[in-house]
Amino acid sequence: MSDTGLDEVIERVEGQLDEHQIRALDLMEEIKLLEAQKAVVEGKLERALRIKFFFPEAYDTGSCKVFPRGNANRPDDMQFIIQTGDGIKHVWKLLEVPVELWEKWKPMFRKTCNMMNIPQAWRD
Repeated sequence: MSDTGLDEVIERVEGQLDEHQIRALDLMEEIKLLEAQKAVVEGKLERALRIKFFFPEAYDTGSCKVFPRGNANRPDDMQFIIQTGDGIKHVWKLLEVPVELWEKWKPMFRKTCNMMNIPQAWRD
């Protein structure tokens, strides 16, 4: 049963539930919230591991910042930067970096690009 269907059932029987059933529903809501939080943390961990695999020294001096730099209309000149905790910026050509590390910026690239020189990696 989908959450929407369950919500409808709960609305119909809400006045008929005893305290244990109400507590069970509260726990189900808490579990849904924790699952959503878990998904966010897992996403961050997966990204951190991908960065570590790509650049093993990324976290040697603490947390790092990751960002693109350049003009979306000149994708061959765009850069991918990992700034380590000590402030040093490590630079690669964006299109030579695994797309998983910069795919969250693809919509921004597509929006600012004139589409004449759009690389295949930005289209998916």
